[in-house]
Amino acid sequence: PGVTTAARGVLGSPLPAGDGSVESGATAGSDLSPRPPAVATAPGGGGSPPQQQPAGPRRRGGQQQARQLLDYRSDYDQRWTARFRESGTPELLHCHRGFGQRLDHAIGHQQTNTSHLGNRLQQARNVLLAREQRVAAVRKLIERRQAELQKIAARHDQRNTDEAAQRAAGGSSRTHPLAAQTS
Repeated sequence: PGVTTAARGVLGSPLPAGDGSVESGATAGSDLSPRPPAVATAPGGGGSPPQQQPAGPRRRGGQQQARQLLDYRSDYDQRWTARFRESGTPELLHCHRGFGQRLDHAIGHQQTNTSHLGNRLQQARNVLLAREQRVAAVRKLIERRQAELQKIAARHDQRNTDEAAQRAAGGSSRTHPLAAQTS
């Protein structure tokens, strides 16, 4: 009650509201009940697993969620500090600390995940850069080989043109050495 399913996955089981163990009068609908921010869904429609999304948007989403959790933690502490000034019981303090610890754990976990995504993103960028350099090197090699083939073809064409011109000039005093052998 009062805690979303997504928040349960991050924070563990929700705090019971109105179970009689806490004499605070805080119910699931009151301003003091622990309600972490809703976990944002993935961009582009939600249901796809994180492995299918690019690392950049996942990292930004993780950073945003970590900021939301930190903001919520701050708001939660401010609300409960004001509540404890009025009247605080040991049970209420225990409840507050337990939820605060789970929230701190969730924040740490989210920051760790964001850090790992940042590392994976940097590794992917390094791999991409290496592959782009490899592609550029292969392109350069292909261009050089094509230039060589064009030079060879140009020389071959020039030789054919020269031979045709020589034949067209008619019986020049010089004959081709192979032609002299067959005569």
